[in-house]
Amino acid sequence: MGWQALWGTMVGAASAQVIYPSAEATRVYQSPGGLLDVYAACERFAIGRGPDPDAHIQTFRGAFTAA
Repeated sequence: MGWQALWGTMVGAASAQVIYPSAEATRVYQSPGGLLDVYAACERFAIGRGPDPDAHIQTFRGAFTAA
């Protein structure tokens, strides 16, 4: 499925509704130790420019895992 088809399944062409990010999702992605930090650590490791990202992953799990 291409992007155009995928986009069409989520947002209709005639939709005028604004989609706002949830505050919780923003926090999980953008906070220090959040998913973007984990992704960056994993990417650095994958290309040979950083250590094993396990510490980042464990920090993320400790901070953001649902109780």
